[in-house]
Amino acid sequence: MNGHGEKEERPNGDVAGAEDAAAVQRSWAAAFWQQLCALLRKHWLTRSRARQVNVLQLIQAPLFMFVVWVIVRSILQSNRLTPGIQDNPNPPAKPIGGIPDCTSNVYLRRDRACLDFIYSPAGHPFVEDLVRDIRRANPGAAIPEERVRGVSDMWAADDFLLANWGTVLGGLHFVLPDDLAGLQPGDAYNASAVQDVGFVVQTNSTTQWFKGQFQHPNSYAQLPLQLAAESALYRAMTGQHGADGEAHQPFKIALAEFPAPVLVTGNIEGQTAPIFVFASAMFNLVIVLYGVVQERHLGLRSAMRDMGLLDSAYWASWWIAESAYAVLSACLIVALGHAFSFSIFTGNSTALVLPLVVLYYLAVVAFGFLLATLLRKPGATVPVGFVAFFLGWIMIVVVNLFATTGITSLPRAALGVLFAFPWTVLGKSFVDLDEAASGSGASGGLTWANRISYCVSDAPTVDMLAGMDAQGTYVSTQCVLPVGDALWVLAVQAVGFLVLSLYLDNVLPDQFGMRRGLFYFLQPSYWREPEGTARSRAAGRAALRDAGEREAPKDAAVAREEARMQARCRAYCRGPLAPSADDASAGAGRNTAEAPVIELFGLSKEYSVRAKGQRSTMRAVDGTWLGVQSGTCFCLLGHNGAGKTTTISCLTGAIAPSSGDALVHGESILTPALSHIRSAMGVCPQFDVLWATLTGDEHLKLFSAIKGVPRRLWTTEAARLLALVGLERAARQYAGGYSGGMRRRLSVAVALLGSPKVIYLDECTTGMDPVSRRHVWELIHRVKKGRVVILTTHSMEEADVLGDTIAIMARGRIRALGSSLELKGAYGSGFAVSVVLKPPGESGGGGNVAADVGAVVARAMGGLKPTESSARLVRYHVPAGMQSDLHELVRVLEEQPQVNDVQISMAPLEDVFLAVTRRAELEAAQDAGDMADAWLPAVEGVSGDTPGGAAVPGTRVRVRVGEERVRGPDGTVYGLTWGQDEMGQLKLHDVAPLSAQQLSAMQQDPSGGVKDAVAAGGSAAACALPVSSQPPRRDSDTPPASRWWQRAHATSPKVRRGRAGRPPPVRVGTLKQHIPPTASNVAALPIPAPPVPAATPMGERADNRFEDAAVVPDDPPSSPGTPVAQTQRSGALHRMRSATTSSIAGVMRAINGRRIGNVGEGGAAQDVPGEAGPSGP
Repeated sequence: MNGHGEKEERPNGDVAGAEDAAAVQRSWAAAFWQQLCALLRKHWLTRSRARQVNVLQLIQAPLFMFVVWVIVRSILQSNRLTPGIQDNPNPPAKPIGGIPDCTSNVYLRRDRACLDFIYSPAGHPFVEDLVRDIRRANPGAAIPEERVRGVSDMWAADDFLLANWGTVLGGLHFVLPDDLAGLQPGDAYNASAVQDVGFVVQTNSTTQWFKGQFQHPNSYAQLPLQLAAESALYRAMTGQHGADGEAHQPFKIALAEFPAPVLVTGNIEGQTAPIFVFASAMFNLVIVLYGVVQERHLGLRSAMRDMGLLDSAYWASWWIAESAYAVLSACLIVALGHAFSFSIFTGNSTALVLPLVVLYYLAVVAFGFLLATLLRKPGATVPVGFVAFFLGWIMIVVVNLFATTGITSLPRAALGVLFAFPWTVLGKSFVDLDEAASGSGASGGLTWANRISYCVSDAPTVDMLAGMDAQGTYVSTQCVLPVGDALWVLAVQAVGFLVLSLYLDNVLPDQFGMRRGLFYFLQPSYWREPEGTARSRAAGRAALRDAGEREAPKDAAVAREEARMQARCRAYCRGPLAPSADDASAGAGRNTAEAPVIELFGLSKEYSVRAKGQRSTMRAVDGTWLGVQSGTCFCLLGHNGAGKTTTISCLTGAIAPSSGDALVHGESILTPALSHIRSAMGVCPQFDVLWATLTGDEHLKLFSAIKGVPRRLWTTEAARLLALVGLERAARQYAGGYSGGMRRRLSVAVALLGSPKVIYLDECTTGMDPVSRRHVWELIHRVKKGRVVILTTHSMEEADVLGDTIAIMARGRIRALGSSLELKGAYGSGFAVSVVLKPPGESGGGGNVAADVGAVVARAMGGLKPTESSARLVRYHVPAGMQSDLHELVRVLEEQPQVNDVQISMAPLEDVFLAVTRRAELEAAQDAGDMADAWLPAVEGVSGDTPGGAAVPGTRVRVRVGEERVRGPDGTVYGLTWGQDEMGQLKLHDVAPLSAQQLSAMQQDPSGGVKDAVAAGGSAAACALPVSSQPPRRDSDTPPASRWWQRAHATSPKVRRGRAGRPPPVRVGTLKQHIPPTASNVAALPIPAPPVPAATPMGERADNRFEDAAVVPDDPPSSPGTPVAQTQRSGALHRMRSATTSSIAGVMRAINGRRIGNVGEGGAAQDVPGEAGPSGP
């Protein structure tokens, strides 16, 4: 409703009732709540539709707990089969057998003969009799003589064992009394002296083990040798010396273990469960990492922030959504622990275990947020998650090793590092819970009441232990971080990691380089919205100082605009701005003076780049002074890297300008809080920022909530905008299934949400089909009323049709400014006249009509020849200098009966764009002194030889970038043709000798000077590659550019080595020309730079010719110096405004810029009533 209570018409053409969908200013609490609810709904929709992730997240907890159950059951089953672990009250006795056979021992060497034992002293009669008796009486089987060897003494035995390791089971070393020491062979000995004989048993003390079977040296070799020696001595004492067989064994010895209860090694669950619960939480951590990092990487968060998203609402939505999943997973873990009857869960109070696991999961989620602020690419989340899991697993193992034995002995610093992570806190708590559940306490483990009291610092006294045993209380003397303290430690970690995440999210640069200061939270401006006027005015004064030091723009319109905005900047620095008289003239024909909606005061953006170890500065936007009035579609044109997107990013607050300022509806973009600006603007970014699993309707409802549209209007506003962009039938389809054009249309609809006053459209029609593009054009034309539309595009047709004001940017600066007709008049190359002839059979038709009309026009226009001629159509190009002769041309054509229609159009906007950007590149090349190599075709009588002997025609010379004519070393004059690549850089793509006619015309042209070219130095072999393989030469005071910037602004294209000494084709976009190499060996000398031509208005062009595009063939010319074919640009390549007229008045209206019609899809003129002048769409 307007001030009179009447319905008013919306700027987009719809009628607004009592409810308006415009964004409203809300309190922080209201905005936070509305955005939080919308973001939570978005989380629910995206996660519920990610079926594979949901299935994995639901089954991973049961799967990990099942693995724990399998491990525990396997270990328990293995323990049941291990005698040393089971209860053994009556161990069986195992008899000691005879000396084992060394040939059956698998642990001895196989490359040498083995021995059952060795003995000393060898050769003594008594000892030899004892050894002979041992061999014959060995139980089981007698020992052959060759498996026994005697040595002189124990020292000799050691030497033998060292020299023959792995071949002897043991040794017997007898110590004889004096009565027997001197015994000779055949002498009798006293039996009583035998009782004084001693012996030493020597065996290998290493326990042998193979495939679970152990061979203990005591029971395998030592005891049998000892029993055999004592039995032989007994028989010698009793007179049974020399008896054969086992019947004379005096002793029956058996070996039995001591009775032992079951071995309690601790609960296996307490050692295994923490690792797998930790792994389950790490699975959630990777999902959190990927989700947060992907939204930032795809620009989704930036797009929401441009719509007014609060950081607090964003992080709160992520925290609530992921905490819900974490609590669900924790409850599932505890429930499964009870289901599998794990004592660590069933033996302790659930009121203590459940909060412990829940707080652990919440702390892991917060830790995931912390890692997400440090990552920039989604692909890094899985490797980082794996590294975190590996390090956490090592920490848990360390805690399990020291938890029950010596954790109190660890340094406090080591304990602080370990317990700074949630998984080690969980591991220590699970160890205590496990011991409490599997100990002797009768209370059933730990409860909430004794969560801290069970941990005692000093060893309990006997009376304390008696009282605790009576109460069944578990006690631990390893008093480090009891479970009760672990609860608050995990809670502090959950909050601390989240706060640290928020801090790093603000102080670390985002993808656009934006960040806050280290102590931003101490500044009052962070907690309340400041006006930012002082900072803005200081930036304006600094921009005025910088503008006084810069070179004045060469374009008159740009210079006038800069002067106007500098005057407004001075006024702004003194006080509030008001409309001025200059604003009325700049307001696209409006009668009332109106202040610009967008004002750029010397806006600049610099980037620090590094190349070859040195850092330099590159200016993406270089001091832009500009004002845009309401109701205007302002179009920015420029090559890739010209600064268009950077300018829009500065205006939307996505990146901060390096210097200067901009006002949007009077609000400075330097204000820390841009909620006022963002609530009044809509942005369609260069690349689509959409969720693949949300529908078009859900996207618009989400952004409506973020933008501040009242909730009751979400559905109607979404339906209205989808209908405006032609997506009403695809409203319920996922955006991931949209085509490229449909996604762009949805992005345009998002930009129109909330009736914004400023709309930024960055290449909004990229990827659209012609019908959809035309539909969006009509929509832009409707919504610009009462608004400002900033449009960047690569389509000259789109800029021509939509742009009320067009600015052409090159190298970060605005080079030309004005309406389409104004730019064509200032930089165009003339007019195109199309003559439609009558067909045969009509009056005046038939015969050689085209030739007749051509002859008449040639007589009237001083020899003007058609550029294209057929039986029904003849086309002429009228240079700008012949504009005054258009009256005569139209009069002559109207008098011809053969003429059916006459169409006159100005030069296409693409020619204007190329002319402006070419001039900018020439200026930059002249300032930098850039040089390029040119291969001059060989002339007759000039050739050279390579070191290999092959003839190589041609000469390589160095020329200034942009030079049009050069004289070779032999005096031949060559013409140089330069093109522009996708970055707008000048590239040499054709060199050809000038003909006699061209030389004659050049001599008549006062500006047609010729530079002497000097061949580049080096041998013929060194000249096999053009200069594109070398870096461009620049002045010594010019800072080096970064690698990517150097690649984008290199003076020569990349090449590949040619065959047979010839250079490869030089590729410039789709241009390709084969140029022969040189055989000259002349010293290189610099060539004076050609003067950069100043901009000449239409009709005063120096060369007085229409520049057609050079189409270079893919195949090389048949001979050096063959000129490249020149072809006329096809009309299908250019959409241009044209006027159909049959009168001189109509022609002059078109010439004077009055809009008569607009070329439609089929090329026919379409009248647009009620609009005229340069402010038309």
